[in-house]
Amino acid sequence: MKIKNIINSNGAIIYIFCSIIFFNIGLSYAEEEKYPVRVEVVEKNQAKYDTPENTFAAICSALIKKDFEWANETLTEESAEEYKRLHEEAGIDSNKMFELGNGIIDTFIIAKKEHKDGILLVIKDYYKDGTIIKSPITFVVENGKWKQTNKFKDDEELWNYTDNFPPLFDGKGQRPADVNTFLAYANPTQIETELPVGTSKFSLHIFYGETIDPATFKAELNNQDISSQFDPKPVGDQTVELGLKKGRNVLTLSIEGEREDKKKSKDKDRLVFIVP
Repeated sequence: MKIKNIINSNGAIIYIFCSIIFFNIGLSYAEEEKYPVRVEVVEKNQAKYDTPENTFAAICSALIKKDFEWANETLTEESAEEYKRLHEEAGIDSNKMFELGNGIIDTFIIAKKEHKDGILLVIKDYYKDGTIIKSPITFVVENGKWKQTNKFKDDEELWNYTDNFPPLFDGKGQRPADVNTFLAYANPTQIETELPVGTSKFSLHIFYGETIDPATFKAELNNQDISSQFDPKPVGDQTVELGLKKGRNVLTLSIEGEREDKKKSKDKDRLVFIVP
């Protein structure tokens, strides 16, 4: 599922869109403090607006069903008017918004934070080509209901929750459909990396899969256990500074997780950093 703010060159949000690639039976509303979570499709007469997460589900469901009247009901009055005006000024065909989410295979709410007089949900989208996009969505209470708002669009701190990663390197070696996704990397992008003369540090950017068991994670650099430098969490990512020596540096990482067939398996990667 996908909901994303599209921003023009002046920083104004033009519109939101949503697409979905999984449908589950029944309703599933996000529980407090349990992240990451997926947001599932709901019917209009079953939608709730008692939490930002449930309003998020209603927004996505309204757009999936192409019910623009319902979609507008999930926005604050001010935001709904602004979206309408920006659409008209830009000459945007509203039906085109449904094409923008093509290629998404998973979307998660990964965090919930207070933001001024509202709430911020941080969304992470996974695409078929391996691209990952992280974006912020903000909500406030209006007339007793949580509504999505555009009023924080000029807050620079929201950009801290916006990021775009190209297709990740999966480390190779295991089943690419599932096991290789337990551990993946934005940096490095290959098994062996040759670095400039005198390099003493390397910023490893690691991503963790949805079904990992964090307790099974292990990391060794040149046969020394450095597992404590990592904080593996489902659908999480982090940057870890590796201390390197001259010559060949070998980093091994492993973690167990659940495959698509519900069986347990281990993803083990071996990365090499060469300092001349």
